[in-house]
Amino acid sequence: MRAGPLRSDLGTLNGNNEPVLSGININQRKHTPTFGIEDIPHLPGAACKGVDDDGAFFPKTRGTVATEAAKAICQECPVVKECLDYALAWENRTGEKVYGVWGGLDEWDRTELRDKSAARLCRKRLHEVSGDNAEAVPHAPGTFRCRACRLAAKSAYRERKKKVQDG
Repeated sequence: MRAGPLRSDLGTLNGNNEPVLSGININQRKHTPTFGIEDIPHLPGAACKGVDDDGAFFPKTRGTVATEAAKAICQECPVVKECLDYALAWENRTGEKVYGVWGGLDEWDRTELRDKSAARLCRKRLHEVSGDNAEAVPHAPGTFRCRACRLAAKSAYRERKKKVQDG
């Protein structure tokens, strides 16, 4: 059957005049949860409880005077570590940033902290690429590859080659 004309609102139509969506994989879309009021941890003794300054604890831009004041309140807080741990755990679990100052760090500070402490994984995300497992790539100066993955691929190639020869 022949596909129908292109309609800008539906994309291509198939022979039954039904829309054929192209370029969209609905199954691959990721729902990103939003940090809501129910996600706020119960931290008794938190210094920020009762402070009514949303502009300080939930800044729209980085480095405002009010935000620095909020971070100063956090430094005096007895549960600052638990608060930061909660925010980082939520961000790691959901893949979304928690908006505002948590544990003395705003979302930009937490991003920098995560980027510095994150382990560098190989392309297949199976191994950490560091130390003895990091090999320089000869044809691409300044880049490294995973030694474990390279050796596994080499072994699999030899096995396939042997099966073909024994055939």
